[in-house]
Amino acid sequence: MQSINYRVVQPGIPAADGVVLNGDRIFRPDGGKVSLNLRQANVASYSRDGSTLVVELTNGDVIYIDNFFSASGEGELYLSAGGEAQMVELYGGLTDGPIDVGYQVMDTTSKFSTIDNLIFYEEVLAPVAVPFQLDPAMLAGGLLLLAGAAAALDDDDDDDDDDDDDDDDDNGDGDGPGDIIAELTVTVDPTGREDGILNNAEVTEDGGIRFTGVTEAGADVVVLFEGQEITTVADENGLYDVTFPRDVLPPEYLDSDGAIPGPEVVVRASTEDGRTAETSALVPIDVLTEVSISEPIAGNDVIDGDELTDGFQITGETEPGDTSVVVDFNGTELVADVAEDGTWSVDIPASAIPEDADSVDVTVIATDYVGNTSSSETMTVPISDPGNPPEPPIGTLAVTVEPTGREDGILNNAEVTEDGGIRFTGVTEAGADVVVAFLGAELTAVADDTGRYEVTFPRGVLPPEYLDSDGAIPGPEVVVSASTDDGRTAEASRLVPIDVLTEVGISVPVAGDDIVNAAEAREGFLLEGTTEPGDTEVIVTVSGMDLVADVNPDGTWSVQIPPEAIPADASELEISVEATDYVGNTHTSPTSVVPIDRVVEPLTVDCPPDEDANGDMVLNAAEASTGITLRGTTEVGSDPVEVTLQDSSGTSTTYVATVDADGGWVIEVPREEIADGVSYSISVTATDSAGNTRTVSEESCFTTDFTLPTPVQVQALTIDENANISSTFVYNPDYTVEVATIDSSGNVEQIASTETDIGSFSVVSFDNGSIGPGLDLLLTQTDEAGNSTTTYMAVDAAGGGKLALDPADVTGFDIGSIDLSFASMATLNLTPELVDQVAGFNTRLTVLGNEENGLADDTANLTGGTATGDTVDLNGQSAAVYDLGGDVELAIDDDLTVNLVT
Repeated sequence: MQSINYRVVQPGIPAADGVVLNGDRIFRPDGGKVSLNLRQANVASYSRDGSTLVVELTNGDVIYIDNFFSASGEGELYLSAGGEAQMVELYGGLTDGPIDVGYQVMDTTSKFSTIDNLIFYEEVLAPVAVPFQLDPAMLAGGLLLLAGAAAALDDDDDDDDDDDDDDDDDNGDGDGPGDIIAELTVTVDPTGREDGILNNAEVTEDGGIRFTGVTEAGADVVVLFEGQEITTVADENGLYDVTFPRDVLPPEYLDSDGAIPGPEVVVRASTEDGRTAETSALVPIDVLTEVSISEPIAGNDVIDGDELTDGFQITGETEPGDTSVVVDFNGTELVADVAEDGTWSVDIPASAIPEDADSVDVTVIATDYVGNTSSSETMTVPISDPGNPPEPPIGTLAVTVEPTGREDGILNNAEVTEDGGIRFTGVTEAGADVVVAFLGAELTAVADDTGRYEVTFPRGVLPPEYLDSDGAIPGPEVVVSASTDDGRTAEASRLVPIDVLTEVGISVPVAGDDIVNAAEAREGFLLEGTTEPGDTEVIVTVSGMDLVADVNPDGTWSVQIPPEAIPADASELEISVEATDYVGNTHTSPTSVVPIDRVVEPLTVDCPPDEDANGDMVLNAAEASTGITLRGTTEVGSDPVEVTLQDSSGTSTTYVATVDADGGWVIEVPREEIADGVSYSISVTATDSAGNTRTVSEESCFTTDFTLPTPVQVQALTIDENANISSTFVYNPDYTVEVATIDSSGNVEQIASTETDIGSFSVVSFDNGSIGPGLDLLLTQTDEAGNSTTTYMAVDAAGGGKLALDPADVTGFDIGSIDLSFASMATLNLTPELVDQVAGFNTRLTVLGNEENGLADDTANLTGGTATGDTVDLNGQSAAVYDLGGDVELAIDDDLTVNLVT
């Protein structure tokens, strides 16, 4: 079992000390802190049981701290020994059960330590076995007789008592349970005071430095302290008490502010039978505290005006920690509010100001947690009431000076440069002569019948270096001297704080980009900027409307510009910002002119695409063969520009346009993304640099027609005996047939012709009469969209029975059919490459032949093709289909002999 010293500290109440044993409980009042005389290594675990914190020690003992978890908040627990301290940081503890903890090492040596009264300078008391009944009176005294017991134990840990007798109970000398009584113990209370710390009174005014403790009744006790010894004999209760003279402490300990581990006290006890014990402790010392008034009383050390009816506040500073401050205001004691950092304040009610007095006396007394006291100098504060002027003081002459005569006590820009000069006022005896000295200049005045004087220095008295002050700085000193005819004099002075600058600006681009767009004009926007940190007011003026900004402590400000501040027909906004700081300095930013841009302008689309050669708004197969290009214009700087094409079936595709420096936009649409036989609408959506978005559309931009006409099929030729061709008969063509000739050298010539409809056929006659021998015919149909298909008609006279087709000869013709019907015994050599080149935009090339006496008259030699097994009908003539591995299929009618060449 182990006895544990503890201390409960509560603000404004003396610390309460005590001792607990296993199973004992400590009550923590709301707001209280608990310190246990333990080290971290002594504690095994922490847990919560309702509002109680359960602390289990490594020796198995348990301590209960009641009301630790209260409705007002969780308490603070500290472990302290040997002048060191740790705060126990509880992690969790919201519900009953074990609690994880961490430990924060506290500063115990600094003058400004805030936990001095939670520190134990003694070491942890050692556990002691107690096989006999203890006197309850000794328990009430805190079980001090158990402290230091370890110092009296024999270091020999065997089972004998260093003599020849047997000892079987392992408890000391001889056999039996009473042997432990022979162990001598001694304790020491370092100061004999409740808080365990020597304060100023206990060191210098209270009869000396006293040490008490407990040992065995009748034991001789020697107490050694700072090189001196005092001997005594423990009384019948085992108590001893000695007092050293006050001057035993060396001077260096008498400047201690904040408890420090002082000199060591050593106590030795001995009995007549030769038993001895010894213990020691450091003597903590704190003999200083301090208190002061930090600001002029009533703002200017004069009580007047509203202060007489409303009262006022006095503020000051004292030693951080659990310090109480009492203000004696003309005999009325008022308790101040003290913050943890030592700053204090007290409200002086108007009722405490005597009605018929000319002045009041103010004294401040501070008492720290160990009982040290400090008093400020008594200040005599004049009372100035214009309606009830004080009687002229008798005896000592006094004078006061108010720094500027302004309410805030700080010279601002207007007061320095624009308001008639720098004014000083104050109070002294009525009729006294007053001399005010400021920056090398002097002004004289005579106090009026109320004792008040006033002087004004010219504006130019301040040197230039004070006119760049941003933030109140201690400026030059003003000195006021007062004198009376009977030779009495008085003087007062103070520094004149100066703050003549402030600043304000817009720190973020207006509306994000210094342009107000349509949405921002419709919904408003946030404007942000910076100004001088502190109590500064910012007014933003937008087109004549004043708006109050929200200002943060760091000087950043913001204001929401409402839509009603933005005229509907305006093309620009005028914005100015004015700041006024806490001393009255003002600054206005230059007026910002912000353009309003409500629309993307221009925004156009050019229809049809570039590739529409004849401008008929219809793209044929040739025009769209490599894709199409669409263009338009937009506002310079627009990004993105998105173009959506939608065909008449509802399919749409969106493209991001490329925009040049002049606002011209363009998109390129690949051929494979253009459908055949549909009409296209187009819409363009652009977002300009101001953030406006606009869309324009063209419902019918262009249509597509990639289907080529059916090749012309010739029924007959009119040929005379000289092989001249005068006309040709074709099956009902869909469009006008154009005629060209090609000779064996590949020369092509357009032939004027006339087409006559004769029912099932059309007769195409040549305007020059006839076409001579040795020429083949190129018969071409062209539809309204410009798609064309050509039939190559081989004639005996030209081919001589063998057709050598050269793609270069038919450039510009899309050959859809090769007709060998009128070329006897013709031979045609074909390859996939040749077919692909001459077919142009046709997807099928047909080859027609002639049958003579039931036998094929013509031959086609095909290299690189394979028969698919399919057939097609060519005006009643069956034709076999061949796959050439490309985009064009080959159909050869059954009147030809086909040779597949590998």
